[in-house]
Amino acid sequence: MTALSEYLQSRVQKAFFHGETFALPSNISIALTSDPAQDHQTGATIPEIPLTISRSGVQDGVSGVYSYSTGYSRINVCTPQINGNQNWSYVGSGIMQNIKQIVFGVCREDWGLVSGIAILDSPTHGSGNLLFHGTLEKPRDVLVGDSPKFDATVLQICLS
Repeated sequence: MTALSEYLQSRVQKAFFHGETFALPSNISIALTSDPAQDHQTGATIPEIPLTISRSGVQDGVSGVYSYSTGYSRINVCTPQINGNQNWSYVGSGIMQNIKQIVFGVCREDWGLVSGIAILDSPTHGSGNLLFHGTLEKPRDVLVGDSPKFDATVLQICLS
Protein backbone atom coordinates (compact mmCIF):
# COMPACT_ATOMS: atom_id res chain seq x y z
CA MET A 1 0.00 0.00 0.00
CA THR A 2 1.73 3.11 -1.13
CA ALA A 3 -0.78 5.75 -2.15
CA LEU A 4 -1.47 8.79 0.00
CA SER A 5 -4.86 10.39 -0.35
CA GLU A 6 -5.18 13.98 -1.56
CA TYR A 7 -6.43 14.82 1.93
CA LEU A 8 -3.27 13.54 3.63
CA GLN A 9 -0.96 14.96 0.94
CA SER A 10 -2.42 18.44 1.36
CA ARG A 11 -2.28 18.26 5.17
CA VAL A 12 1.38 17.25 5.17
CA GLN A 13 2.37 19.84 2.56
CA LYS A 14 0.52 22.66 4.33
CA ALA A 15 2.13 21.67 7.64
CA PHE A 16 5.63 21.66 6.15
CA PHE A 17 5.41 24.64 3.81
CA HIS A 18 2.81 26.90 5.44
CA GLY A 19 3.36 26.02 9.08
CA GLU A 20 -0.28 24.99 9.49
CA THR A 21 -0.98 22.66 12.36
CA PHE A 22 -1.97 19.13 11.53
CA ALA A 23 -3.69 17.21 14.28
CA LEU A 24 -2.94 13.52 14.25
CA PRO A 25 -6.01 11.35 13.78
CA SER A 26 -7.50 9.97 16.98
CA ASN A 27 -8.31 6.73 15.19
CA ILE A 28 -6.82 4.59 12.45
CA SER A 29 -9.17 2.06 10.84
CA ILE A 30 -8.87 -0.40 7.98
CA ALA A 31 -11.60 -0.78 5.34
CA LEU A 32 -11.96 -3.28 2.52
CA THR A 33 -13.05 -2.11 -0.91
CA SER A 34 -14.58 -3.74 -3.97
CA ASP A 35 -12.37 -1.58 -6.21
CA PRO A 36 -9.23 0.29 -5.25
CA ALA A 37 -9.93 3.70 -3.70
CA GLN A 38 -8.76 6.82 -5.54
CA ASP A 39 -6.67 9.69 -4.10
CA HIS A 40 -9.56 12.20 -4.21
CA GLN A 41 -12.06 10.00 -2.36
CA THR A 42 -13.22 10.19 1.24
CA GLY A 43 -14.57 7.67 3.73
CA ALA A 44 -18.01 8.43 2.30
CA THR A 45 -17.07 7.85 -1.35
CA ILE A 46 -14.65 4.91 -1.36
CA PRO A 47 -16.10 1.70 -2.86
CA GLU A 48 -16.33 0.10 0.58
CA ILE A 49 -17.93 -3.29 1.18
CA PRO A 50 -21.56 -2.62 2.18
CA LEU A 51 -22.93 -3.19 5.69
CA THR A 52 -26.20 -4.55 4.32
CA ILE A 53 -27.63 -5.91 1.11
CA SER A 54 -31.23 -5.83 -0.04
CA ARG A 55 -33.00 -8.62 -1.83
CA SER A 56 -36.48 -9.94 -2.42
CA GLY A 57 -37.67 -12.58 -0.04
CA VAL A 58 -40.40 -13.79 2.27
CA GLN A 59 -40.30 -13.15 6.00
CA ASP A 60 -43.10 -14.29 8.30
CA GLY A 61 -45.16 -15.11 5.21
CA VAL A 62 -44.81 -11.58 3.79
CA SER A 63 -43.11 -11.04 0.43
CA GLY A 64 -40.98 -7.94 0.09
CA VAL A 65 -37.51 -6.49 -0.24
CA TYR A 66 -35.52 -7.03 2.92
CA SER A 67 -32.13 -5.86 4.17
CA TYR A 68 -29.62 -8.40 5.41
CA SER A 69 -26.42 -7.71 7.35
CA THR A 70 -23.26 -8.65 5.47
CA GLY A 71 -21.26 -8.94 8.69
CA TYR A 72 -18.75 -6.38 7.38
CA SER A 73 -17.35 -3.53 9.44
CA ARG A 74 -14.13 -1.53 9.48
CA ILE A 75 -11.42 -2.66 11.86
CA ASN A 76 -10.22 -0.07 14.35
CA VAL A 77 -6.49 -0.85 14.45
CA CYS A 78 -5.22 1.85 16.78
CA THR A 79 -5.37 5.20 18.45
CA PRO A 80 -1.95 6.55 17.35
CA GLN A 81 -1.19 8.56 20.49
CA ILE A 82 -2.10 5.67 22.81
CA ASN A 83 -1.25 2.36 21.15
CA GLY A 84 0.10 3.14 17.69
CA ASN A 85 3.54 1.64 18.29
CA GLN A 86 1.92 -1.53 19.69
CA ASN A 87 0.23 -2.07 16.32
CA TRP A 88 2.60 -0.57 13.72
CA SER A 89 6.36 -0.85 13.38
CA TYR A 90 8.77 1.32 11.40
CA VAL A 91 11.04 -1.13 9.58
CA GLY A 92 13.19 1.41 7.71
CA SER A 93 13.37 2.85 4.20
CA GLY A 94 10.08 4.69 4.71
CA ILE A 95 8.09 1.54 5.51
CA MET A 96 5.62 0.96 8.35
CA GLN A 97 4.01 -2.45 8.80
CA ASN A 98 1.36 -4.01 11.01
CA ILE A 99 2.69 -5.87 14.04
CA LYS A 100 -0.49 -7.81 14.84
CA GLN A 101 -2.83 -9.87 12.72
CA ILE A 102 -5.88 -7.90 11.54
CA VAL A 103 -9.04 -10.00 11.32
CA PHE A 104 -12.39 -8.93 9.88
CA GLY A 105 -15.71 -10.34 11.07
CA VAL A 106 -17.36 -13.40 9.60
CA CYS A 107 -19.05 -12.76 6.26
CA ARG A 108 -22.84 -13.35 6.59
CA GLU A 109 -23.76 -12.39 3.01
CA ASP A 110 -21.29 -12.60 0.12
CA TRP A 111 -19.09 -9.49 -0.07
CA GLY A 112 -18.02 -10.19 -3.64
CA LEU A 113 -14.52 -9.49 -4.90
CA VAL A 114 -12.38 -7.58 -2.42
CA SER A 115 -9.57 -5.93 -4.37
CA GLY A 116 -8.54 -2.90 -2.31
CA ILE A 117 -7.81 -1.66 1.15
CA ALA A 118 -8.14 1.79 2.67
CA ILE A 119 -6.80 3.33 5.86
CA LEU A 120 -9.08 5.99 7.30
CA ASP A 121 -9.38 8.17 10.39
CA SER A 122 -12.83 6.86 11.34
CA PRO A 123 -14.14 3.43 12.37
CA THR A 124 -17.61 4.33 11.07
CA HIS A 125 -18.66 2.99 7.66
CA GLY A 126 -19.26 5.81 5.17
CA SER A 127 -17.39 8.50 7.11
CA GLY A 128 -13.97 9.93 7.80
CA ASN A 129 -10.95 10.97 5.78
CA LEU A 130 -9.11 8.60 3.51
CA LEU A 131 -5.43 8.55 4.52
CA PHE A 132 -3.81 5.74 2.51
CA HIS A 133 -5.06 3.22 -0.02
CA GLY A 134 -3.86 0.40 -2.17
CA THR A 135 -4.69 -2.56 -4.35
CA LEU A 136 -4.47 -6.04 -2.92
CA GLU A 137 -1.84 -8.23 -4.57
CA LYS A 138 -4.24 -11.17 -4.37
CA PRO A 139 -7.86 -9.97 -4.66
CA ARG A 140 -10.36 -12.57 -3.56
CA ASP A 141 -14.04 -13.31 -3.41
CA VAL A 142 -15.26 -13.20 0.17
CA LEU A 143 -18.10 -15.64 0.66
CA VAL A 144 -20.44 -16.55 3.51
CA GLY A 145 -18.41 -17.99 6.38
CA ASP A 146 -15.12 -16.36 5.36
CA SER A 147 -13.27 -14.13 7.80
CA PRO A 148 -10.69 -12.07 5.85
CA LYS A 149 -7.43 -11.37 7.63
CA PHE A 150 -4.02 -9.80 7.18
CA ASP A 151 -1.24 -11.58 9.01
CA ALA A 152 1.34 -9.59 10.96
CA THR A 153 3.85 -7.72 8.75
CA VAL A 154 1.72 -8.17 5.61
CA LEU A 155 0.35 -4.62 5.43
CA GLN A 156 3.11 -2.23 4.52
CA ILE A 157 2.81 1.52 4.11
CA CYS A 158 5.65 2.97 2.08
CA LEU A 159 6.34 6.69 1.71
CA SER A 160 9.42 6.44 -0.47
